[in-house]
Amino acid sequence: VIISITRPLREVVEVADRMAVGDFSRGVTYVSGDELGQLASSFRDLADYVRETALLTEQLAGGDLTQTVRVHGDSDVLGTAMSQMVENLLTVVRRIRESGLQLSSSSVQLGSANAELVSNAHQTTDLAMAVSAASEEMTISITEISRSASEAASVSTAAVGAAGRAADTVASLS
Repeated sequence: VIISITRPLREVVEVADRMAVGDFSRGVTYVSGDELGQLASSFRDLADYVRETALLTEQLAGGDLTQTVRVHGDSDVLGTAMSQMVENLLTVVRRIRESGLQLSSSSVQLGSANAELVSNAHQTTDLAMAVSAASEEMTISITEISRSASEAASVSTAAVGAAGRAADTVASLS
């Protein structure tokens, strides 16, 4: 009688001790219709639930957010919390993806604006060079006009002098 009670209890205790340190490799094998059998069956169900939750947690930790959390009823605190955690993670991932798309779009716009600024800078440089060349040509033209005006003034002065001498000559002839 003692052995028929202690052997199944010892098996349940051994499996519980392994589960307490994260080892789910062994399960309770004892099957009976008595109270110990019911305890063993309930413990098997608990072990299956914890094993399922641990596997789900492992998959989620690996980045697989496609897993569905099965909630075992209204009083399933762990299942409900896991389900909410997965939903929150999916929301965060969705927001990160949307932010990434917005960032990518902003980056494209910024690149386009930068290219336009570079193009405008090139155009401004080209215009400045054209204005500089035109200013140089204008300076050369003004210098030439000034020289021509000086020569014209010299020629005019010489013409005035020649006209004065011609006038003197005409006056003396008369």
